[in-house]
Amino acid sequence: MGSPFSQGVALGLNIWAFQAHWKVVISRRLCSIVLAFSLAFAVPSRAQTPSTSDELPFDKTSKADLNNYRVRLVTSFGDIEIDLFPHFALGHVRNFLNLSKLGLYGGTAWHRIVPGFVIQGGAIDTRLPPVSPQDRLRFVRRLKPEFNRLQHEEGTVSMARAKAEDSAETSFFICLGRQKSLDEKYTIFGKVLSGMDVVKRIAAVPLGKNDQPKKRIEILRADVIEVKP
Repeated sequence: MGSPFSQGVALGLNIWAFQAHWKVVISRRLCSIVLAFSLAFAVPSRAQTPSTSDELPFDKTSKADLNNYRVRLVTSFGDIEIDLFPHFALGHVRNFLNLSKLGLYGGTAWHRIVPGFVIQGGAIDTRLPPVSPQDRLRFVRRLKPEFNRLQHEEGTVSMARAKAEDSAETSFFICLGRQKSLDEKYTIFGKVLSGMDVVKRIAAVPLGKNDQPKKRIEILRADVIEVKP
């Protein structure tokens, strides 16, 4: 049996070892809790990754009911009213109405003018203020072509696209005369009902590089008009 001093030292060492053991246990548990919380908050929210399947205002409107709508483009040069052709280009008409109703055409520009050919506008990249990446993912859709037997003539409203046939999104053009070379290559979805004089005034502005107007010409807003049958 050891001396009282040696017994005291042993007891002190045992208490120290006991405390150290529980410090390690508690520290490990705290680390596990912190890690669990950090992983939970690292999961991206719905707002950070918007769904591209969100239902838009006219997604379920029938083809027959879509005939009851027109769009009035309020521009810095005056108003242009457009009749729509859902029976020839259902997807494009829905897209045009959705973008108009959501306000995405407001603040875009007529960015390309080719006298005697077309004026082109509505490109989402020309919008001021810009559309947020989240809204672009939610609302801007790539369209399948709906080429039809309608002819590109004065006042025809047709969807612009890149080289790929399914690359149309928001940009459209209005013909300044008969353009046979565009028939069955671009989707016609409407025609100017009134405001062709505004279209011609836009077509006559001074141009800079790449067919762009020297001064910005805006689509201030696009109003969806319901026409009673």
